[in-house]
Amino acid sequence: MKLASLALFVSVSLSSCFSLNFEPPALESRESRTMMRVDEASGALEWLSIDRGVRVRESNGVAHLRAVLAGARVYPIEGGFPGSVDVAVLSGSDASDYWSSDIAEDLSVVEVGLAEDTDAELTVWRLTRLERAAHWLSHFQRGQEAAHAPELGRFPTFDGASLALQNAARIAGESEWRIEGRTLVFEVPSTLENALCCQEEILSQAATVNEGFAPQPSSFHYKDQRFAVRYMPRDDGWFLVPTAKLDAEPVVKSVSIDELRAAGLPIETHAQLRARLAQLGIVD
Repeated sequence: MKLASLALFVSVSLSSCFSLNFEPPALESRESRTMMRVDEASGALEWLSIDRGVRVRESNGVAHLRAVLAGARVYPIEGGFPGSVDVAVLSGSDASDYWSSDIAEDLSVVEVGLAEDTDAELTVWRLTRLERAAHWLSHFQRGQEAAHAPELGRFPTFDGASLALQNAARIAGESEWRIEGRTLVFEVPSTLENALCCQEEILSQAATVNEGFAPQPSSFHYKDQRFAVRYMPRDDGWFLVPTAKLDAEPVVKSVSIDELRAAGLPIETHAQLRARLAQLGIVD
């Protein structure tokens, strides 16, 4: 559904419908969380991914973690096939109509690390920053809209009148998602009946924990045939998101934390991880 366009814009968007890597995923997680905030002063967007219970594939996991710790911009963080994107090699890819090599100049890894959790499991975390967030939000939406026209009976078009209104908005170049200060806003032309269906769908999706970014809606609005939902961050600036419990099959053979240490990978304690997150305003 189109509500997933924001998830695509954040970390899930960076694992779109193509792959630049044909290795199996190097990492598998028991649970994953993605938190996001908007830097109102600079117009940048930051998102923090925290993966717990990480198993490291023996065949390619250690090399992948070395690259991640060195700042490799591979999304999602587990890499591998299918659906991973390495921003460093976007230029000249088959997805050039959707992607732009210019994003490499605006996308940076701020911090990344490994930690041993209290239950002796591995945690992998990464803070990414995207400059010109509003520009890229519009860019990704245009790419999606070119491939996915509104479909009657699916979010956010549940009746024919709303479909006509939204098609006209697309032709006029309107974007569904926008950034207002630290707030995210989703807005579409809609009849009142359609708006009520959209609200129900959003509340239903918010109650379902999915992998990726699924913010909780703060308020709904309907006026002048426009339906809007606002997503407000918490007082600490971060959007509240659920933790996704993943059901991935365990890797055939994984590397232990002791073996990772022996390979020279820096692994912090859980207390050190908590201190790092506290600096970001997150109480883990």
